[in-house]
Amino acid sequence: MPMPFSATHADRQLAQESRQEDMARERKAERNKAYGRADEMVPKSGGREGKMEERKATNAENRMYREKDMAAGLDLDEATIMGSGGEFKQA
Repeated sequence: MPMPFSATHADRQLAQESRQEDMARERKAERNKAYGRADEMVPKSGGREGKMEERKATNAENRMYREKDMAAGLDLDEATIMGSGGEFKQA
């Protein structure tokens, strides 16, 4: 008389690992679809031309911030910055 099948610990673990792998594959496929949809909406420039465009945009943004910082500088005369000669002697 054949004995009824009883799942051993190894069988349960194998089934669990198999489910986890299936779920991981499904998540990866969904993520790849999402990346594909995003790329269709906003295609990326590839290769050397894309890198050059990215560098130009970064440089333009950095230049804008540098120019803004230079325009916001303080205009002080030398006596205010260095102090007058009499103050050091008084101390």
